[in-house]
Amino acid sequence: MQAQSQIHVSAARTAGDAKQARFVLDLSRPLPFTVFLLQKPYRLVMDLPAVSFEMAQGIAQVERGLVSNFRFGVINESRSRVVLDLKGPARIAKAFGLPSVDGNPARAVVELEAVSEQAFVGQALQDVLHIGPEGERAEKSRLVSSVPTPRARQKSGRPVVVLDPGHGGIDTGAVSANGVQESVLVLRFAKLLKKHLEAKAGVDVVLTRESDKFVSLGGRVAFAQSRNADLFISIHADSVRERYVRGATVYTLSDRASDQVSAGLAQRENRSDLLAGMQIEDEDDVVADILISLTRRETANHSALYSRTLVGALEQSVHMSKTPARSAGFRVLKAPDIPSVLLELGFLSNKQDQVELTSKLWQDKAIRSIVTSVQRFFAKRGSLGADQ
Repeated sequence: MQAQSQIHVSAARTAGDAKQARFVLDLSRPLPFTVFLLQKPYRLVMDLPAVSFEMAQGIAQVERGLVSNFRFGVINESRSRVVLDLKGPARIAKAFGLPSVDGNPARAVVELEAVSEQAFVGQALQDVLHIGPEGERAEKSRLVSSVPTPRARQKSGRPVVVLDPGHGGIDTGAVSANGVQESVLVLRFAKLLKKHLEAKAGVDVVLTRESDKFVSLGGRVAFAQSRNADLFISIHADSVRERYVRGATVYTLSDRASDQVSAGLAQRENRSDLLAGMQIEDEDDVVADILISLTRRETANHSALYSRTLVGALEQSVHMSKTPARSAGFRVLKAPDIPSVLLELGFLSNKQDQVELTSKLWQDKAIRSIVTSVQRFFAKRGSLGADQ
């Protein structure tokens, strides 16, 4: 039945000027949605039920007046999101839905007006305005962050490895010249790696996401902690302006980046929550209050041990970057009690890397090396039994 079928979003467009703008989504049928504004940078966020997007990411149809860019994607199994980057502070003048008339698509409409920064700050930034499918306006509620639901740790007695496929949903990550998306590539790689680790490394493996959905950076850390993880591996594939740069790199956490490239990468990766329209909260004070420095120091030592082990294993099978072991301030590596690394498989901006990253031969070689590194790491820590 039509009422039960998935809603399709076929187009997005903006009309207006620097003082006002109207943003329109074309829909297969009316739907309820919510809207709210965020700052630093200025953004409009539209939350929708689960929908199928049938349009391309980009700015071609929406860059006009107040709106400079837009992106869209999945937040979780029941929610999708559209984020508009705004050129300055604004307020929501109107938000409403329109039914399909005379063969035209149904629509979700948001009208914006430019305001002063003072007026913007005076708004309740965390209030969410709910719009019904027929355009009726509901009461405001409070903004809720996307955090994965904790699950109980399996009682197998084996070490727990959390694999974290980077990005997802509304945040696609890097995209190659021919359209390979980092979020899709690393999820497929992580699923393959999970099978091999469980079969050959004597560990239990869980993924922070198993579908194309968005998980906040803090949510990824919280997920690993809820599973009492013994090792956390965040998996990515970078893109840089210098197309000659290629090779795999392993990163550990450091307040001071090991080099300028690492600092730039951490800055880009740490923007994931901003890109998805989430608010970033500083967790450093909380961490400092509940954990002693000895725990953090011991965890850092174990992270460095696994980084060296992983680099050593990968160097035997795949092409590595010129400096394969680096460090920077990645938010996703900040679990103070879990050894954590971020593995950049390679660069989607480099043609040779892209070909290798998408080839079964390269993936098999890389996975074998990672399995070996995990075996060696837990053997060194005495976490595996004699039969492993």
